[in-house]
Order: sequence, then C-alpha cells, then structure tokens
Amino acid sequence: MFTPIEQEGPEIEAEETGSQIWIFDAANLKHGAPLCKLSHPKLNFGLSIHTAWLENISDEARSDNRNYVELTNGLCDWIDTWCPSSFSCQDKKTLKEEIKKPFSRSS
Repeated sequence: MFTPIEQEGPEIEAEETGSQIWIFDAANLKHGAPLCKLSHPKLNFGLSIHTAWLENISDEARSDNRNYVELTNGLCDWIDTWCPSSFSCQDKKTLKEEIKKPFSRSS
C-alpha cells in the first residue's frame, strides 16, 4: 500500500519539494512505519484543493458573503506566494478565477 505525503517545515532542504511516496506492508499495517519513503527533486504533488471540483461552493441564499470573499481572497494570495509550486502562471490564474467565480455574481 502507498500514500502520497506532502511535508513542510524547516526540516525540508531547499532543493527538496517535500513530496514523498510512503510504501507500507498492507498485510502488516500495525507495524506502523513505512517500509520505505521515496522522493525525488522533481516529484512535486502541487496544490490539491479537494473542493475544487464542486460547481458551487457558496450558499447563494446568503445575502452576506463577506466572510467567504475574504477567505477566497486569502486563498488566492496564498496561491500566488506558495512555494514550491508545480503550477504555471496560467494555471494559477485559472485556479483563482474558478475559486472567485461564485462570488463575482452581482447580488
């Protein structure tokens, strides 16, 4: 069994991405520790937003979406500064447009 791992923090070297694949013995998970950890300087899982596939992430019946707008603006700022990133400038632009789309409609 394997799982993707994304690590952050001071223990990650500058030339590393923090992306790893951990391999476990599926017949002996109670052992706990992975059998091995795989990484490569070019292995980069990038950004994963599990709700990005949702057509609508807001409650359109709400009259006040300020908190959501603030949250999405913060997320867009984070996308601009997130490092390391496997996204091109165009990828980032498209992602930010999709995130902001529900809030760009006039009330």
